[in-house]
Amino acid sequence: VGYLDYLATSSQLDFLFMHTGAHSCMESEIGLRSLATVISKRNVNGEVYELNQYGGVLFTSASSNITRIEDVVNRTTACVALEAFGSGQLQFRELYLRGIHHLQDVAQ
Repeated sequence: VGYLDYLATSSQLDFLFMHTGAHSCMESEIGLRSLATVISKRNVNGEVYELNQYGGVLFTSASSNITRIEDVVNRTTACVALEAFGSGQLQFRELYLRGIHHLQDVAQ
């Protein structure tokens, strides 16, 4: 996000479209604010549902001895991307709430 930070703070951007994860970082780092967000809709068997929440998943194999989030300490982990919202940041928050740092307390 570094170059976008530079553009945004040097008044070289008027607006931008971006991934929610990157926005969340820039919002906390440089005070970026949202003008609008997208509410996803899903069509299930002809019925349309508006989705007003976003989620992600922490998962392991059925044969794993990891049964609680706290069990990931010192274990090898992976995510799509550190800035990915539904496949990184939401899960990091759950770790953080339990006193686990997503980079320092787990193996990479």
